[in-house]
Amino acid sequence: MIDRKEAIEIIRKNFAKKMFIPKDFCSTSSLESLQGRYVPFWMYDMETHVHFEGEGRKIRTWTEGDYDCTETSIYRLVRDFNVNYDKIPVDASKNMPDEKMDLVEPYKYTALGKFRSKYLSGFQAEIYDENKEELLPGAQKKAKKYTEGYLDEYNNSYSSVKTAIKKVDSKEMNSYYTFLPVWRYVYRYQGTNYEFFVNGQTGKAIGTPPTSKARMFSWFAAVTFSLFFLAEMILYFLEVA
Repeated sequence: MIDRKEAIEIIRKNFAKKMFIPKDFCSTSSLESLQGRYVPFWMYDMETHVHFEGEGRKIRTWTEGDYDCTETSIYRLVRDFNVNYDKIPVDASKNMPDEKMDLVEPYKYTALGKFRSKYLSGFQAEIYDENKEELLPGAQKKAKKYTEGYLDEYNNSYSSVKTAIKKVDSKEMNSYYTFLPVWRYVYRYQGTNYEFFVNGQTGKAIGTPPTSKARMFSWFAAVTFSLFFLAEMILYFLEVA
């Protein structure tokens, strides 16, 4: 489990050296807003069936004497397979942005254990406000995305693929309710909140820091002055020569 001190260092390592960020972005006072949260998730075991039919083409080109030759081979493609997924997570808190929770994944789900009150030390625990039936379509969408990735791998040996039939159907085999640790840092800059998240288990960090126009202007001014000074020096030495 990543503690508060480690989360702060991860944020600084990932974002403090970005160009043009505000000076106080990773300051100690600003990072006081960092909060540890146990976010509720529904996790689904899914079985996904895929049926695909289409046409694949392989194109080979070569040169014979003065001629450029092209050979096109056409194949009928039929794919029919099942994929089983264990513990596809879907964020069950409306307070946490779903797209950010998706990006902060994955967690090491094999390391999940039974809840113990000591885990709450330094963390806030949220209560789920979306039930598993509401979130099932989100798990099915994820399963479909993963499965289509496998299908693309099967078909990537062809120069082009034309789809005739593609059916991807997922059904729930089991579901679980769990809490997953996330560190959340909210930085307010010029009236806008910028949110950053750190996976409390793996340390994966996501977020986009704001741009300080003052620092950007100072940098461009310094570069412009340096180039102007360099040009003046070159002209001076040319005149002396």
